[in-house]
Amino acid sequence: MRNHRRSYRHLRSLIAVLDTVFPAATQDPNFLHRSLLIEGVSLRATPCDLLDEALGLQVEGAVVVRDAEFGDSVGLLVLTHAHDTEVAMAAGPRPGVFCDCIKASDSSYTRFQILEALDDRVRRQATAELFRSLVPPEYLLADAAMTFHLSCVFLRGPDCSSEHAVYNLCNIGARVLLANGPVNAVILGPDHDVAVLVYYDAQGTERIGRREPHLRQRQLGMYDSSLFPLPAGAAAEEASLVRRLLPPFVTAADYLGRVILLTEINTTTCDAENIARFIILQAELRHGLEAVIVHRALGAVFVVLQRQSDSELLLQVPQEEWLAVFKSPVELQLLQATPMQQQQQQQLAPVQQFDLSRLSIGLRQWVNPKAFEIMRLGFRVALTECPDHNFMELTLGLMRLAALSQPHALRRSYFPDRAVLLTGTCIYMKEWDLRTALSRYGSLDELVYLRPRRIALIIFTSWTGATRLLREPAETRRRRGFGDCRPAAPDAGVASSIANTVLQDLLSLQSRLPAYW
Repeated sequence: MRNHRRSYRHLRSLIAVLDTVFPAATQDPNFLHRSLLIEGVSLRATPCDLLDEALGLQVEGAVVVRDAEFGDSVGLLVLTHAHDTEVAMAAGPRPGVFCDCIKASDSSYTRFQILEALDDRVRRQATAELFRSLVPPEYLLADAAMTFHLSCVFLRGPDCSSEHAVYNLCNIGARVLLANGPVNAVILGPDHDVAVLVYYDAQGTERIGRREPHLRQRQLGMYDSSLFPLPAGAAAEEASLVRRLLPPFVTAADYLGRVILLTEINTTTCDAENIARFIILQAELRHGLEAVIVHRALGAVFVVLQRQSDSELLLQVPQEEWLAVFKSPVELQLLQATPMQQQQQQQLAPVQQFDLSRLSIGLRQWVNPKAFEIMRLGFRVALTECPDHNFMELTLGLMRLAALSQPHALRRSYFPDRAVLLTGTCIYMKEWDLRTALSRYGSLDELVYLRPRRIALIIFTSWTGATRLLREPAETRRRRGFGDCRPAAPDAGVASSIANTVLQDLLSLQSRLPAYW
C-alpha cells in the first residue's frame, strides 16, 4: 500500500512546477485547500488527462512530476472551489490514469514551506532557461498536452563534448537509460557541457528515472526533466517560421553557414539517430556535428555543424550515398543568413496594448487638494493619539492613509496576506531607504510610513513578499531598521470597506468646499 508521506515529499516540487505553468494558481496563498495530490499517475497520463478526469468540476491547473521510487508519477490538481475536493475524492481512482487521490492540505504544509517551493522554482530558472535555449520553439508551441519536457532527457557533463558525441548520446539514451522510440532531436549546448535528447513522446522516457546512477561511470549527469516544464510564451508565437524551427542559441551570427536544411527525407521512418549515424560514420564528420533536429510534421531536418568547413564537406557527399541509406534523394540547402539576421530587417514595432486594469490613479490627482489635505491631516492626528500597543487601530489608521494614496492596493485580492505592519522602525530611516530595503522581499503596491511614530504599513503586490519579510529572524529585521513586524489583521472585506468609506467621506467633504477649478 502506498505511503502518503512519500507522495507528500513530492509536493514541494509540484508547487514549483505549478508556479511555472499556472502562476495564477499560486497567487492564492491558500490554494492547497482546494488541491488534490494525485498518486500513482501512469507515466502515459498527461496533465491534460488529469484535467479531463475532473468529472466536470472547475479546474485551475494540473501538473505532474516523476516518482522514480515507484516508477510512476505524482500529480497536483488545483480545483477552483475547495468543496469540490470532496466530490473528486468520492469518485475514486481511474484505472490506467491514477491509483488514488488525497487532499493536498492534509500535508499540513505551511505558508513558509510553500514559499520555499516557489524559491526552488526561482533557483531552477537559470537552468530552465539554458535548456529552453536548446529547444526549438516550434516543439513548445505544439505541446498541447503539456508533456514535451517529459519526453526530454537533459544531460550534463564533459562527455557531451567527446568524439561522436551526438551519435553517442543517442546510444546512451537507448542502451544506458533504456529510452525507446524515435529520437526527434539531439542537441549539444554551445559550450558542449550540456545536451538534450528529445524523444517522440513521453512514453519513450518512461524508464529513465531509475537509470541515472548508470551515467556516472560515463561522467554524465541527468536532470529530472519533469521539474523543468517549458511553456512556449508569447515570444515563440511571434517569431518567424525559421526561428521557431531552430533552437534559440543557433540564431546567433556565429552560426552563419553552419546550418543545413534537409528536405525530401522520410521523417516517419528516419529519426535524428539515423541521420547522426550517417553524418558521423559515412560522411566522416566525427567532430563536426552539434545538433540534428527533426520536424516530422513538416518533413524537414536541420543539421548544425561545428564549422563552416564541415558544412562544405557535408554538402559534397554524393547523392548516391544518401540514396543508399535513406532510400530516396535528399535535398540539402545551406542557410546563408541566420534567422536573427533575417528578422533584423526594418520593421515597424507593433503597438503595445496598454492594460487599463493596471492603471491606478491616486485620489490626489482628481479631488480638491484642500479636501484631500484635511482628510490626510485628520488621519495623521488620529494616529498620533493612538497607543503604541493598539496594533489594530494603528493598522486601520494607516489603511485610511493608504486609501487616500492608492485605494486599489486595498481592493485587490488577498489583502491580509499581502499587508504587514511595522512598528519601532529606526528613527533615522527615511521612506526611500525603507522602500529600498523592502525591495529585496518583493514589489510593493503601497508603503505608508509615519517616521515620527516609527510605524509603517507595507502592502506587497503578492503574498510571497509579505511571507518572506515575516520569515526573516527578528534580529535580522531589527538590524535592517524594520523593528517589529506582524501581519495586518483586518480581512479583505474590511480593507475594501475602508477604501470605499474614505472615498465617500472625501467626496462629501469636497462638496462642502468651494470649487477649486
